[in-house]
Amino acid sequence: MTSSDRPIDKSIFVGSSEHFSLDEALRDAMQHASAGGADILVGFQINRIFGHHGGIAGLQTLCVEIRVDDDVSQDVPSQGAHRQQATQLSVCEPVFEHLEIGSLHASPTQFVLRAQRTMPTPGWTFHIDSVKRSGHHITVQLTDVPPEGQVVQTLGPTPLMVQLGALRAGRYVIEIFGRKSPQERHQLLQATVVSAH
Repeated sequence: MTSSDRPIDKSIFVGSSEHFSLDEALRDAMQHASAGGADILVGFQINRIFGHHGGIAGLQTLCVEIRVDDDVSQDVPSQGAHRQQATQLSVCEPVFEHLEIGSLHASPTQFVLRAQRTMPTPGWTFHIDSVKRSGHHITVQLTDVPPEGQVVQTLGPTPLMVQLGALRAGRYVIEIFGRKSPQERHQLLQATVVSAH
């Protein structure tokens, strides 16, 4: 792989195998991703698999491109310790209330998600970390931002507004993930199905 073939995105790493082995290509990619230290736990997802074969010499090279993604780590089962099996299942109460979809006058139409969440004091806000769309699945990631200074302990609604952009007709699953500080991982708070028409 030449320098011009290397991805610009610093979170992407490519591994290759001249034996056309997927395992070997993955190990090579993970070795590049773990170059910062052997004690670093690296979460990743496979971005794409590609390669070439044939020619006069009968070359066979398989490449795997992985994207380092910390969010993947929370979904990967931990090694060694067995996870305790659940014995009860309950329906979670909605975290956000008065959930609605609005639209902005634009061409094409831009959609906005609005909702409210009851917080322990006035003055809280939500930082929109990311809004990602994959097919008919929309993932919103938020971080709670506390008020500055001293405030009175009074429960009150805090508004949320998320720009969803333009959508094609169809049904979408919107998942809202949140965290209490930038040092924490995002956790799934609420999911809902909406219809765009």
